[in-house]
Amino acid sequence: MAIVQRADGAHRALQVVLCGLMLAAVLSLPGAAGTPDAAAMAQAPAVARDSRFGLNQAWEAPDAADFAGAGWSRLMFWWSSLQPNGPYEWNHFATDHDAFIDNERARGRELAGVIINTPGWASASGSPNAVPNNLYLPWDRQENHWGRFVEQLAKHYRGRIDTWIIWNEVDIPAGQWRTWDGSVEDYVQLLKVAYWSIKAGNPTARVALYGSPWRYDHGAFLVRLFDLLAADSEATKGHHYFDIANLHIYSRANDIPRVIGWYREQLASRGIGPKPYGSARPTLSRTTIPGGPPPRAASGRALTSKPHTSSRPRRPTWPSGWSVWA
Repeated sequence: MAIVQRADGAHRALQVVLCGLMLAAVLSLPGAAGTPDAAAMAQAPAVARDSRFGLNQAWEAPDAADFAGAGWSRLMFWWSSLQPNGPYEWNHFATDHDAFIDNERARGRELAGVIINTPGWASASGSPNAVPNNLYLPWDRQENHWGRFVEQLAKHYRGRIDTWIIWNEVDIPAGQWRTWDGSVEDYVQLLKVAYWSIKAGNPTARVALYGSPWRYDHGAFLVRLFDLLAADSEATKGHHYFDIANLHIYSRANDIPRVIGWYREQLASRGIGPKPYGSARPTLSRTTIPGGPPPRAASGRALTSKPHTSSRPRRPTWPSGWSVWA
């Protein structure tokens, strides 16, 4: 996907976000639920694609995503589904033998993959949120299962998926949306191993930080994370182990430039960056309106539900969220 970096990026991001909110609001109106029918789409004027605007899991309703002008899509890659029984397994049914991925590419959409969910064999607790075993071994050791998995993933999808997001919303401390049982230090190690391993599998790949919802702790986890990265004497050799910053702003549109501005200040004050930004999943559900309360269930469930293990992908009527890059 094309990443645009500019001095007024936060304000430009807000403009794109507001366009997305208007689109989502239209889709939330009575009679607009579900995928637009073929006749309506055929009669509608073509929507120019903007590579900064995308839909999460667009493959679940590809015609509707085309109709909306989505230029890219975010996909979920469940480690526990791809390697459910051990490190030498690769379950091609977990991605339907890449059929929907190849279909998205054929439609001209760029793709970004979220890597998440520890398989039971790879952790002491068996929890999908657990810190992987052997994570603190050197990144290139065969026994570092996390490293070898993400390297294989990046190599397998090289040229088809070249942006990888490391886990999701790890700063949610408790409850049904929690995805990470480790500490901030553990996440730094997860990120470091992933960065070098992904680059080994695909030198042109980009690595993005987890998407932070920010509002759970108002950035406390991120502050500690940035402090640790700034203090790592080896981090500058690897761009502090990430190429793209990432936010999940489940809030009002006018929070977007404020929170992005805060994020940029945190990086700049530690000599990290500048980084392109992804503002992913600022989703508007069909039961909310702009300026209303943050939409949690509609935008979070798909991220933290149990991985889909059927040989056939799910087909809901509309992708689960939308995202912009700026």
